[in-house]
Amino acid sequence: SGLINLGGTLSRWPIKNTAQDLNESFFNCKKLGLPSEKFNSLPFNIDMWNQFIFDHEIGHILTVEQYSRGGLSPDCRIELATENIADMYGVMRHYERYGAKSILPNFIPVWRSMNMVINEDRSHRTCYAVRHVIEMNDKGELNGLSKEDRIKMIQKKAVVFLHEKETNLVYERNFNGLFDKPLNNETLAHLTACAVDTIHPIIVKTVLTYLNMAEKYFPIDITSTFDFHTAREMIAARKPPRSALMQKFNRARKVNKIVRKLAPAQRMAP
Repeated sequence: SGLINLGGTLSRWPIKNTAQDLNESFFNCKKLGLPSEKFNSLPFNIDMWNQFIFDHEIGHILTVEQYSRGGLSPDCRIELATENIADMYGVMRHYERYGAKSILPNFIPVWRSMNMVINEDRSHRTCYAVRHVIEMNDKGELNGLSKEDRIKMIQKKAVVFLHEKETNLVYERNFNGLFDKPLNNETLAHLTACAVDTIHPIIVKTVLTYLNMAEKYFPIDITSTFDFHTAREMIAARKPPRSALMQKFNRARKVNKIVRKLAPAQRMAP
């Protein structure tokens, strides 16, 4: 049944063949409303990406009996545990295949973080679990681990890096209005406002990650007209609201003020 499940799962991710395919898979260009050919190339090749996706799915199959996945649980803890396992396994196998100095694993937490903003992908917030494997690799702690040792370690650590139900609510409340939006300067300004007007450091970190990737890889018609430097200055100088209630009542005013400054020709409704 494992092989049958693998075939069904991988059919949702057809093999990518070109740099444009890689951009589409990584940045979800169609959902952003942007042409994949206008993105700058990522610093790893398509074969590495395809292999990671394959190994991720193998990670699910090797541990399929540990968790039951009967639909999305309210807090995503079961789903996140399985995704932690799959991403950790995929990254470990990547180092085994391509060497300890490969940079692709460093992009996996970034990819997952970006998807929390645009896709509301709560069950794949594997950033902490993946960074743990990256740190192990940097310290040489993956050397000599057998397949059995890897699986045991992954299963043990997967349940350590879980978030609570409240974390999902934090993302929903802060990024509400951005899900499924086309990517433009207005959206980036709104995203900046989310970081300026939040009481949660995790939102600030997620936004900064997104802005950094946007500035480096997104199409030039966006990156040349959005003031990333000012956006970061605004985030660094932010004065967080005293409470979530204050944030809720002041959000609309602050968002529109920031949008007018960073994208003066546009104004996004709260």
